Amino acid sequence: MSDDQKYSVYVVHDTNSMRVLGDAIGHMSVLIRHPDGRTEGPYGYGPKDSDAKNGVYGPGVLKDESKDKEIYTEISKNGPITPESIGKLDGVSVSNPVSMTPEEFGKFRDVYTNLENNPGHYSAPFGGADDPRNCASTIWGAMKEAGKDDKDLSTIFDGEDLKGSAAGREFERLTKPNPEGYQPPRTPDDDGNANGKPGSDTPAGTQQPSSPEPEQPPQPQSSPEPTPQPAPQENAPAPTEQQPEQKPEQSATLRPEVQSLVESIRQPPDDPARTVLLKKPQTWTEKERDLAINTVFDLPDSDPRRQETQEGVSAWYKHYYPGKVQWDATGKMIDPGPAFPFPQEPTPVVTHDGKPFEDVLDRFGRHVADTSGDAPVPEVVKSLQSGLNMLTMEKKEKAPAKKWTPPLEEDGDFGPMTRDILHKILVRHGPGRAEEALALGRFNGFARQASETLDPIDLKSTTETAFGPLFPRGNSGDAHAMVARTLQDTVNDVAADQDDDRHPSIAVDGDIGPETARGFGRSVGAVGAEDFTRRFARNLGFFRSL
Repeated sequence: MSDDQKYSVYVVHDTNSMRVLGDAIGHMSVLIRHPDGRTEGPYGYGPKDSDAKNGVYGPGVLKDESKDKEIYTEISKNGPITPESIGKLDGVSVSNPVSMTPEEFGKFRDVYTNLENNPGHYSAPFGGADDPRNCASTIWGAMKEAGKDDKDLSTIFDGEDLKGSAAGREFERLTKPNPEGYQPPRTPDDDGNANGKPGSDTPAGTQQPSSPEPEQPPQPQSSPEPTPQPAPQENAPAPTEQQPEQKPEQSATLRPEVQSLVESIRQPPDDPARTVLLKKPQTWTEKERDLAINTVFDLPDSDPRRQETQEGVSAWYKHYYPGKVQWDATGKMIDPGPAFPFPQEPTPVVTHDGKPFEDVLDRFGRHVADTSGDAPVPEVVKSLQSGLNMLTMEKKEKAPAKKWTPPLEEDGDFGPMTRDILHKILVRHGPGRAEEALALGRFNGFARQASETLDPIDLKSTTETAFGPLFPRGNSGDAHAMVARTLQDTVNDVAADQDDDRHPSIAVDGDIGPETARGFGRSVGAVGAEDFTRRFARNLGFFRSL
């Protein structure tokens, strides 16, 4: 294909953006040059609201900066915004063009401009390659989706162009492993949660002071594997050659009813239409699209799944037929033909970060098996249903206009509706989010029975049992203390809202004792179990990327 038929994507690095602790946060955006020569953008991913906490954390949104960023609106008054005109601005550098075929550009556009496919919260300091939620890694992730590898991207900027801000350094880190002078940010888990408190305002590359760190809840571990090896003991035998990791066989030790639940969790959808809807619409074959269309006709207007399916079909057509509908002189619609070839073979279901769905089902099943203890299976399922309902309610509050599936009946039956919601969470947000839901549901069930005469031993035991499995092994003591402090912070948040003598604040010392138990009982009595549990979850950072 000749160059005059290709798109050119330029990455723009602006070091003039806000400073935190003396360091420029910076900003990365993209400018697009179409094959016909016209330019579009720049587009940049950032916080939706200007009053986002610290200016660097909040709901994410893609912005057309040519319309709302002063340095670009000034350029547009005198002509089109081009790489050449942007490159003349102080503190701004423009990359060499990344050339893309129409098909490659379509893939880039779908990832970069579709927030449903690139969900989450804008977050800086930057979380790295597994956290597609900041201005640098959204561009990097979209470029990778378009087939551009790090070798293609590592040379698009010249010399010191990326050294002037945290955003630039993050883009360099993503495209150049271990660049000289780079100080890595905190490592995220595989669901994209940085191991720092939400809203932290320390940019990547900024040294932390040596004074004691503020107390902040630890982030859940992304995966229970690998298990840390114990420290070698004196006179211990020499280690044997490491064997390939094997998934544990649990059937020999599990109660039969738990094993049955785990096997049910591991089963993929048995309805072909539900399987299709777990995939990104642009991966559908024509046959899968037709199956989705037929599903729309089969569902009543009041069923929220109808809207969800319609949105998927619409996204498929927008991807393959992005142009406006045109009509001939007789009023007949002109068939434009697809912009890209249709997939010929069905693709397997994968999660938002590309992991096989079967592996994620297996991981969550093993988590349920490992954490069920002696609890009756219906109680385990009720906890899962309660937690999934809280996740849905949190998402519903962020998009109230959308039709949402009614709350699950918390009946302890792992039926098709519970399975459907679980599958969506696993695919769109990862197994960590489902594990958090199960922990929240367990805690919420306990909170529903709370009172001011609560035994502090019961509160301590329930908190550690529910949340302990989410945190790294070998660090359980610190994790329990951090969760306890976060619980105490939540009690004080509720007390501050009540603003009366009946709700005094409590000490935040990481020790769940009688004072904490009484405060917890008062707080739950004031706002209800679900409200308290959701506040607790937000303080733990559990809802960040919904």
